[in-house]
Amino acid sequence: MKRLLFAASAVCCLALAHQAAAQSAIDSLDTTYLNQMIEADADRDSCGGNGRTSLLNASVEQGLGVVSNKALSGYLDGIMRKLLAASPHTDCSVTVYVTPHDAAQAVALADGGVLVAIGFLRNLKNEDEVAALLAHELSHILRDHHSTDAFAESQDGFLKGLETANASDGMLLGLVDPNLQQAADAAVSVGDAMYNISESMIAPAWTVKQEDEADLLGTDLLVAAGYNPRAMAAVMDIIEAQEENAAAVETQRDELYKQRVQGTLVSAFVETDANNISSIVGALANVTSALVSGSDKKTHRPAAERKTSVNAYIKKFHRKHRRRAYKDEAWTAQLNAGDSGTMFARYRKAATARRVVFTGGDLNAAVRDVNASVAGAFSSHSYPRIAQSEVRLKKGDRNAAIASLEKVMKRPEAPWQVYRSYIDLQLGAGNKREAYQALLTADEKFGEPIGIAPYAIEVSRTLKDPEMVSLYMERCKASGSREHIKICENAAGVKSGGGSSGGSGIGGFLGGIIGGSSSGSSSGSGFSLPFGGSSSGSSSDSENSDNND
Repeated sequence: MKRLLFAASAVCCLALAHQAAAQSAIDSLDTTYLNQMIEADADRDSCGGNGRTSLLNASVEQGLGVVSNKALSGYLDGIMRKLLAASPHTDCSVTVYVTPHDAAQAVALADGGVLVAIGFLRNLKNEDEVAALLAHELSHILRDHHSTDAFAESQDGFLKGLETANASDGMLLGLVDPNLQQAADAAVSVGDAMYNISESMIAPAWTVKQEDEADLLGTDLLVAAGYNPRAMAAVMDIIEAQEENAAAVETQRDELYKQRVQGTLVSAFVETDANNISSIVGALANVTSALVSGSDKKTHRPAAERKTSVNAYIKKFHRKHRRRAYKDEAWTAQLNAGDSGTMFARYRKAATARRVVFTGGDLNAAVRDVNASVAGAFSSHSYPRIAQSEVRLKKGDRNAAIASLEKVMKRPEAPWQVYRSYIDLQLGAGNKREAYQALLTADEKFGEPIGIAPYAIEVSRTLKDPEMVSLYMERCKASGSREHIKICENAAGVKSGGGSSGGSGIGGFLGGIIGGSSSGSSSGSGFSLPFGGSSSGSSSDSENSDNND
């Protein structure tokens, strides 16, 4: 009991110390961050951009693409315009994109794109909180944080994630085999890790100073645009709830990265008791490779501390605006009514079905959810079709899983995850020509982003196509950093300094659930939080219960 009291006392004292430090930092400010920018007359040649790189990032690095919904996009862009009008850079070009990720995360990119996950939007209670989220991300762009050394250093975290995304596919070997469903409980922790990583976004690892600037400048922009500044503190509560999960995802990601498979997953599968999912996971864990170390050395204050700073800042500079009425009605309508409300409901069903695939549960309920998610106008949406493909594969019907992806892969907005999963499924079925053609199509569609190269190298190795391996290796050497070249060499089976690491790549035969996002390794707490085995044949149960095209 004394120990508990001592621990509670220590936590209380630490919290008080943090509050005192936060108050001291705010007391030292003579004016707001917004006034500082205005007084400095910080003109820039350009601010933001056309958002095209952000769209490519959403399709390849984040893996799941963006959600097409004119009503919601127009609403969010309208709020962003209000914030920009209140900023020192009114001509800055910024576009908001919604991603299907179920986590409460968002990220601002240098070209003026702000990617916001559905999972974050779903947790916001009013327009003021939506504006707070966007104001924080806008502040990173206004303060030109992407041009700093800290941002450049954080990019190695993205590269580490490329390797992680490839490695994590193999961990689902047992999860997707219908013969192993009875052993699902033994793999829940692995499946939970896979689900969390696949539903997470990646983001730069901002420094403490940069995050504080975004919090406080964002608060200024809120007030200037007519919103209640307390909304910024309210959003911190959402981030605080997310932090525990984010820390778990980071640990899971690092562990999976350490378990990078060098040998052939097919061999690991054959050499392991196919009825024991734990031994499969154990066998994969024993086949390791050297880590490509990221250089993310940033630390972030917990959201509770940031909230203390925000509240102190509001008390000093924006006290009279704290009683502004929250704008509830318009945001409530976006969440619950019209086209956007339907979208929120459908994508939630798809996410729920995906979780069943990864962690176990009522598969028939997952079939009903995912079929509902692709009904009507949503039949061509990529994320629900990805979820449907995963559910059908879990049911043992690979052909139906392939058909789900074919419904969307020819559409311009289809993300890399669709192509990657399709390639994996076709390779698993022995359809090398179809897999090869899909890889070429994706390559032509997305250009030459770094996120595709490691996986493409592994598929090319599986297809025994040394020319394609060489092609992608040349791209790595021409445009990648030293760390990225190491990742590509590992995918090609070449140890640093020459030699072969042995075995074929993991990408082709057994991937497809986790997807092609490069789940970066930044540990950013807050808005810029860190953050895709097949079986043959078809199941009669699948045919009876999963009949929605």
